[in-house]
Amino acid sequence: METLYINLWIAFKNEDTLNLHGNTVYHAMKNPSQIHQEIQQGVIDRVHQNYSKMLQPFVAMLHRQQIRANYLTALAFMSALLGAFFLFRNHPLFIVFMLLHLVLDILDGSLARLEGGTRFGSWFDYLSDRTVSIVLLFVLLANTRTTEISSASLLFIPSTALILLALGMKILHHLLYIASKRRSPVVYSRSILVIALIFGADLVGVILVIVLSSLGLLSQLIAFFRKKKK
Repeated sequence: METLYINLWIAFKNEDTLNLHGNTVYHAMKNPSQIHQEIQQGVIDRVHQNYSKMLQPFVAMLHRQQIRANYLTALAFMSALLGAFFLFRNHPLFIVFMLLHLVLDILDGSLARLEGGTRFGSWFDYLSDRTVSIVLLFVLLANTRTTEISSASLLFIPSTALILLALGMKILHHLLYIASKRRSPVVYSRSILVIALIFGADLVGVILVIVLSSLGLLSQLIAFFRKKKK
């Protein structure tokens, strides 16, 4: 998943270096603006590789049938929108559509790598996934008065304020990423939000989005000042 590397960072935060898979050393203390990207590349790519191996026969079949990765990206996006529609209407259906979304998301990435990928496909996948996160947060915001999340709070901060904060920070983080032509540090939170919502931990998902977006913004700020010093 997109944020598995966070656990590794917490586990090794007191170490000067971090070795993953025996082939890469991460200088956590020396390169704070790059630590999340480096661990993400090591861990998440490994997870994707494991899933890709499991799904390789199916992906190869899709490729032979000339089904393009962009088709799966579109299906994944539509599945997520249907899931968002059922979030507070029918939770079992929400789970079905969101799991389908996650599976299709893995498949489109594997198929894109097999095809060689395109600039359009890369942007389409990125923007659709980010839109899913924002739509889910808006659905949470729209239902704060009619669901159990309305009574939730953190340190006397109402859930509505937390959702608005998560939305604002996430949008700002990714606008800065887009403005940098996708060269600045970026932290994704869609998968962790989806998993939290599947298990009914709505407020936990919102807080994790805030934490991850904060990490992303901090990394972008550090990267900006490091670039200015050069």
